[in-house]
Amino acid sequence: MLALAGTSWFFLLMMNGSIFGLVGVLFYLSIFVSRKVRQKRAIAKNQVAVNLLNDMRYDDASLIFEELTKSEQNTSSHSVYIFNRGVAYLLSGLHLRAFSLFNSVVKTNVFSGAGAYEPILYSDMATCLLLDDRIDEARAYLSNADITARKEDQGYLVFVRALYSLKNEQADLAFNDILESWQIAEAKLRLPFRRALSLLLAYAAERTDRCEHISPVLSQIQFSPKSLQEFHWIARNWPSMNDFMQRQLQK
Repeated sequence: MLALAGTSWFFLLMMNGSIFGLVGVLFYLSIFVSRKVRQKRAIAKNQVAVNLLNDMRYDDASLIFEELTKSEQNTSSHSVYIFNRGVAYLLSGLHLRAFSLFNSVVKTNVFSGAGAYEPILYSDMATCLLLDDRIDEARAYLSNADITARKEDQGYLVFVRALYSLKNEQADLAFNDILESWQIAEAKLRLPFRRALSLLLAYAAERTDRCEHISPVLSQIQFSPKSLQEFHWIARNWPSMNDFMQRQLQK
């Protein structure tokens, strides 16, 4: 009887252990599923914000990126959302605020060796400085972009290289580089920067008396009052670019 009683207690303990183990497994499984669901929602919200950027709704996009930086602080994508918020600031013309966010991403080292992310980050930092006429400072970040870019990443750098040339009064070099790199730039550049590259090409063409060579590109831009809004982030601290755009509106 004692032996049977002992076996019964042992069996009961084993059953209870299995139940507790199952509860533990279910608990951790629920956490895993919850994280996956949250991750998918965050990715979807990020894409919504990116679409808003492409539609020039920069403030709306920035608000979503800000929400993501707060809700996803302990995730691997946190730095990506900070970076994207920086891009929204850049396209809003808030260059120094954008640079500050980009710099905070650099300090995390999350983008280090992460394929195209690292050269894109450095190129956007260089863009912020160039548009603020801090050309000497921008050179170091452009160099970092060149160093970290793989062969397949070169298209991402066409815009910032052309911008650097134009800011150094090298319109011929910018014009030739854009034309030579047009196809790889179209394949790689993010939409706002791809359209902005058309603007840089048109600007360089006028300054080198070669507008007749790029009439198809000029027709793509279709200068209008909306263009002033779209390219405000480029022209706001660049008087000759602003004058160029005003002349195009009068044609």
